[in-house]
Amino acid sequence: LCTKANDSINALSSVWKRVTRSPCGDRSCRQNGSTIIILSNGALAIRDAIYENFGENSLVQSGIDIVLATTTHGAYKIDSDPREYYSRFRIMHAGEGSTFCTNAVFIDYFKSIGWDCSLLSDFEMTLMLWKKLAVNCVINPLTAIHGVKNGELLNCQFRYL
Repeated sequence: LCTKANDSINALSSVWKRVTRSPCGDRSCRQNGSTIIILSNGALAIRDAIYENFGENSLVQSGIDIVLATTTHGAYKIDSDPREYYSRFRIMHAGEGSTFCTNAVFIDYFKSIGWDCSLLSDFEMTLMLWKKLAVNCVINPLTAIHGVKNGELLNCQFRYL
C-alpha cells in the first residue's frame, strides 16, 4: 500500500474484495491470507486506520497480515507533459537508499533482485518510523521556507541550518 496516508483507506477499500482470507479462518493452517505491506509515510497511522476501519480482530481471524515497511530512497514528482497520455505523473528517483520491512518473505524477495534490504522487528520498525517522522518534521519546513528540494539542503549555503 503505497499511498498518501489520507488516501490509504479508500485505496484499500477499492481492492478489499480481492484480499484473500485464510481458509482456516485464522493463522493456524499453512495457507495464510493476504499480506498487506504499508510502504508509505505515515505507516503507523495507516496501520491504525486499517485496524479501526476493517477491525483488528477480524483481520487476525481472517489470517490477513498488516506489515510495515519503509525506505530511505529519495524520489519526487516532476511535471509531466499534459499531452502524454500514458501517465499523469513522472517520478524522479533522487537517491539510493535501503528498504526495511517486518516481513522476511518481502525482504528475501527484494534481496534476490539486488535491493539493499533489512528485516526489522516490530519494535525496531516502530522506532525507525518515529525517527523518520522527526527528521521530516525538520526537513519539510526548511525545504518549504527556502523553496528547495530535500537533497538541496546538503548544499553549502544551507550548512548553517
